[in-house]
Amino acid sequence: MQRNSRLALFVALSLILGRPSYAIPPSMDEDKSITGEINIEDVGPRKDSFSATQDKAIDYFDSLQETIDSVAHGQSVESIGELSDGMLSYLNAAYLYCSVNLGKCPMILDAILEIDLINSRSKRVAACPNMTRFWKGWVQGDMENRHKYMVKTGFLKVTSEFNSKERPRYLKCQDTIAEVIGDNRSDASFYAERYGSESSYNLAAAKVAKLLRDIKKEVPNVFVAVGARPAIDASASSGSGSSGTQSNSGARRAR
Repeated sequence: MQRNSRLALFVALSLILGRPSYAIPPSMDEDKSITGEINIEDVGPRKDSFSATQDKAIDYFDSLQETIDSVAHGQSVESIGELSDGMLSYLNAAYLYCSVNLGKCPMILDAILEIDLINSRSKRVAACPNMTRFWKGWVQGDMENRHKYMVKTGFLKVTSEFNSKERPRYLKCQDTIAEVIGDNRSDASFYAERYGSESSYNLAAAKVAKLLRDIKKEVPNVFVAVGARPAIDASASSGSGSSGTQSNSGARRAR
């Protein structure tokens, strides 16, 4: 009877500890996570999520500039893929960094607006999902308040005038786009004028690609530089926006 009691106690303790009394110790291969060993052959070179997102954003605007150049010379475009959530979160931080150091940074807003404008022209319906999501991330990341505290004294007037006089057209992006695309011209004529050599929009994407490359050289991580965190997971590897469209390859759909 005493022997049975001891056996029952031993079994109960084994169950509580989560390991049956008859368990076989793990092999060396199975126990690498415990010993700290890593199979180096299974681990290839990887970029951290921030660097990957940053490079995707640069590639996206390089591709967008190619599309702008193409439609300016008479080629048609079906649509441009939306910016991914990760890229928009990165652009929020880049926009804040640029605005703090320059007083204002309309080039990022201009380029995002052109994405929505081209898609709206193609569909004949004014809409601005990329710009709307940009501002949504801006608010969620508390970037507006960060900008108020971080703006340099010498840029106070520049920032104030931009926010009151110029920024509303980007906030009311659907109305802005509707006004621009609301005519009966052919697409070829529309794009030739919009992105002609004398236009201020013909290098909209190229300016942003250059700005992002400059930021990449200046600071290791722009989120750290502005004391912010990504509002949305920037490690998403799909490269798709909320609609699920391809974000960077879509910018090349000119023909």
